[in-house]
Amino acid sequence: VILILYIQPLMPSSFEFNMEVFIKLLSAIFWVIIIWVFEVVIALVALIKLIPGTSSLARADPEFSTASNLISIGYICGIILLVLGILTLIILIGFLLLVLSFIFLLIGNIGLILLCFKLHDRFKDALYMVAGILFIIGIFVGGVVSFVGWILLYVALGKTIASLRSQQAYITPQPPI
Repeated sequence: VILILYIQPLMPSSFEFNMEVFIKLLSAIFWVIIIWVFEVVIALVALIKLIPGTSSLARADPEFSTASNLISIGYICGIILLVLGILTLIILIGFLLLVLSFIFLLIGNIGLILLCFKLHDRFKDALYMVAGILFIIGIFVGGVVSFVGWILLYVALGKTIASLRSQQAYITPQPPI
């Protein structure tokens, strides 16, 4: 507000500061920040579940090891560098750490996309394919598109886990000979 009041006398006479527009702008910024914080919290919870899950999947089937490694290295290093970069943003190294964090997060995102496509190949659930495509689009667009991808991945994983558990319930062990 002080900056606008300082600049206003320098503006042409046709420029008029509109407090109502300014309040709407601040309100929009506030809601964008709230939604962003909500997305970050959900993404962190998802990653806390996803990283051990992909490691277990890679131990069960080596076909998933590449995706698991990319997700683990990319997201863990990316988040650590992101936090360090934000904390040291005042000095030049903070900016460098932010750039490196985005590169690692991109690597983690590529691993997640690879995982979605491999899960689609294995379990033939279209939600995995759609989630993978949304994650690809989310690299360029971000925000809501990736958020919808996480939701679809969560739903698809729930269906797959339920299906695998029901298949295990029907398998009866053979009697010893």
